Amino acid sequence: MNLQTLNFQRFLRKMGWQVAQSPNERIVYLESPKAVDGDFSSVILPADMRLADAQLRLHQALDVVADHLHRSRRQVAEQIEKWSVDVINSRFFSRSEQIDSIPLSLATLVIDDLRTFVGYAAYGQLNPAKFYAKAGKAAAEFAKDCRFGHTFEGSFGLTIECPLSNVAQLSIDESLVDPPFERLVMQRIASGYRDLQTAILTDDPSPILEGYQLGMNANMMRALNDIYENLGTLQVEYYLDWSPEITPPADLLSLPPVKFDGRAHELVRYAADSLEKEEDEQTTTIVSYVVSLKSEMPLSDGIQDEFEHVITLDWERERNGFARIRVVLPAGEYKKACDAHKNGKKIQVSGIPRKEGKFWILTRPSEIMFSTA
Repeated sequence: MNLQTLNFQRFLRKMGWQVAQSPNERIVYLESPKAVDGDFSSVILPADMRLADAQLRLHQALDVVADHLHRSRRQVAEQIEKWSVDVINSRFFSRSEQIDSIPLSLATLVIDDLRTFVGYAAYGQLNPAKFYAKAGKAAAEFAKDCRFGHTFEGSFGLTIECPLSNVAQLSIDESLVDPPFERLVMQRIASGYRDLQTAILTDDPSPILEGYQLGMNANMMRALNDIYENLGTLQVEYYLDWSPEITPPADLLSLPPVKFDGRAHELVRYAADSLEKEEDEQTTTIVSYVVSLKSEMPLSDGIQDEFEHVITLDWERERNGFARIRVVLPAGEYKKACDAHKNGKKIQVSGIPRKEGKFWILTRPSEIMFSTA
């Protein structure tokens, strides 16, 4: 175990221990609240983790605190290690057998989906929207700062640990500070879990559809559905462990585990489809170089309109970055697009973007113009 003096100090101070003055600047001396008979416990913590005896002093203090609280060293150590960390728990289980491991290939898929889930939660906190064609840099940076923890007893699962930043600046009176960004992201995830739980209980997707501003966007929903589909016969439930450093809103404090079953999968898929469709129902104009061309039949002087001719463009969305989008064109316009591609010219086309599986399609293409410059 790797104990840190700052977490240890804040853990004890939250439990009523007081810092007492010491002439030795290399240590922090703390005393517990006095019992009825006047008895109390005291510990010495290192003032700086760079001191040679820092870990020794911390482990000596751990023995004292565990004895004082009548808990095991392991229980107290885990509390201290996770003191400034919010944790997302994903527990996998089977109705027919105990699960204590999963194939490495499956674990890799699940971890990738969880990384996507927390990344889009962070991006949604910065820029709330129903759907994103692509997450910005902030999503990758947030996911990178999170850590994957160990599994837990009784079943197999994965934990995502999200350290809270600027812990040293947090006041003991938490009402005096604003929650750090990492906590706001976790609250968004918790709101999404709560909305999903309500949707399952009422058999109605409305809570998730209406909650995207504070809860899950369509991308987060897709990630949860991918996990469910990859698990096959296994089942999964999600729940959060909050850092005691900051108390979350009352309606999110004690959420029950959310079991993501077949019905949850259907509700979430419907909600994600609906949010993506609503986001892109308006006519959009795209100006782009032609990225690729594909035709069912080579162009010739004969009739070609009964065959499909597809071009791919780079679609620069106002809020959500770039996405590749396919456009089906009549033969005559497709031939012009081929010329534009060969000559490095841009094309302009208007239509309504729609998501079909993994691909974007520009439906009802119109006002097609080819650059002559």
